[in-house]
Amino acid sequence: GYAMTARSILPGNAVTITLYWRSRSTFEADYAVFLNALRPSLRISAQDTGKPINGHFSTQVWQMGQVITDVRVLQFPITAKAGQLDVEVGWFLPKGDRLDVLGADSHVIDSRILLSPIRIREQ
Repeated sequence: GYAMTARSILPGNAVTITLYWRSRSTFEADYAVFLNALRPSLRISAQDTGKPINGHFSTQVWQMGQVITDVRVLQFPITAKAGQLDVEVGWFLPKGDRLDVLGADSHVIDSRILLSPIRIREQ
């Protein structure tokens, strides 16, 4: 799950997003998190990607049912143009594919979750 409200910011601002993850199984590999703010063209305007908890947490030692708190920062460039951005988050293997996102019925629905969008205002 996640805790975030939609917000508008100025170019050069940063947005802090706190993610709460609970493991539903054990991991054989060491996964990382991607967090991207995307333009409609899918170009990344800001991102914070890497292993959870400032890069210090290995999913290989994650206990089933354990909740971790993962604080991430999207730092937007001062040159960021006005507009609305989608914010996507998910898990991936650094040299491989994204982890599937499953629906309530355990069917694959995507390889990412969309959070509340961010709107960049005119200066």
